[in-house]
Amino acid sequence: MGWMNPAAAGVQIGDLTAQQAQAVSSVYAAVHTYSSTISTLGINVCHGKRGNTDGIAWDHPLQALIGSCQWNDEQTDVAVLDYWMSSLFLRGNLYGQIIRNAFGKPLQIVPIDPDYVFPRRVDGRISYKISNVSGQEPREMDGQTIEAIDMIHVPINWNPKVLRGIGIIAYAQVSIQSGLSLDRFAFNFFTQGATSRIVLEYPGTLDEKQANQIRENFEARISGLENSHKTALIHAGLKLHQLSLAPDECQFLESRKFTVNEVARWFGLPPSKIGGERGSGTYSNREQDAMEFVSHSIRPLCVAMEREFERKLILPSERHKFFLQFDIDALQETDVKTRFYKYEVGRRIGMFSANDCRAMEGLPRRNDPDGDSYSNPNITPTSSMPSNYDDLKGSLNENGKTE
Repeated sequence: MGWMNPAAAGVQIGDLTAQQAQAVSSVYAAVHTYSSTISTLGINVCHGKRGNTDGIAWDHPLQALIGSCQWNDEQTDVAVLDYWMSSLFLRGNLYGQIIRNAFGKPLQIVPIDPDYVFPRRVDGRISYKISNVSGQEPREMDGQTIEAIDMIHVPINWNPKVLRGIGIIAYAQVSIQSGLSLDRFAFNFFTQGATSRIVLEYPGTLDEKQANQIRENFEARISGLENSHKTALIHAGLKLHQLSLAPDECQFLESRKFTVNEVARWFGLPPSKIGGERGSGTYSNREQDAMEFVSHSIRPLCVAMEREFERKLILPSERHKFFLQFDIDALQETDVKTRFYKYEVGRRIGMFSANDCRAMEGLPRRNDPDGDSYSNPNITPTSSMPSNYDDLKGSLNENGKTE
């Protein structure tokens, strides 16, 4: 079972690059799941404190940048966040330079390749040196040093000795290389006509040239997809012996499924998000997976980014009045029925007005006074009661009838 050994399958044991790791479909799917989810969440500057917010601070200068579709001259917010997620999970760090005006106002956020960033601590202060050590063409930022206040840095698996995070592929090399070896085995197996390893036995004695000629002629007749299922004729007393087990006998498919679930564990994802198996595919399980994905995969990552953004983008004097927040709630509204039930309950308890609900659905505001009312729409307002309502109420007897 050579496919169980990465080296035997032609996969080199050693440090994996991000590109090599993403050659495993489950790794690519895991990174893409995070990237496609985080990059489409809106992030806004909010009034107040967490748990006691007054809504989005539309008039805050930072909202014009962080809440816009363009974070720098060349990239949208979606492009920046998508690149950051790949950098974070494959290389362990996301970096972004904050470009400010003369008054310190953030104007742009520019992502930087983690391979070029080298954090260092000098006189108790952290700074980031940008250096091209890969031998490629010189970069515009090569040799530049960026102070910590102007560099967004979110790591995973933080290593305080080097002031950097460590990417998941550094820990999951064995699992990923096993996946690569399975892919290589499958490729070789099917390109060779889906035949197992065999040995030809000859009753007599052959020199090296004769042996090579017989082997080459036999392989030419049975190898390759074009020769699949064709009948091979052997003669001159040759005997054929099959050495290896068939893929179904050595649980080849089961091992590939296990690799998907293994990668999901490394990336902290429900297996179903990258094509793995949970055990049963019932609706309740899929719904539970979606809830776990938001609560245990996306939310911790968003909180880590929000804290770093607040630390670097909001002035210290404003941090008690403003905070940054991703719109994670949008992930939990999976269908129309769930959304409208949320609006109904929110209106009954005075959490939402009609215009709040319409805004969340992307609809224009109502211009009538009741559009901004937070009273329960199922209860008749006192303004609609008869003018002698208090007198009538006081005249009710114990049976609820007027005397």
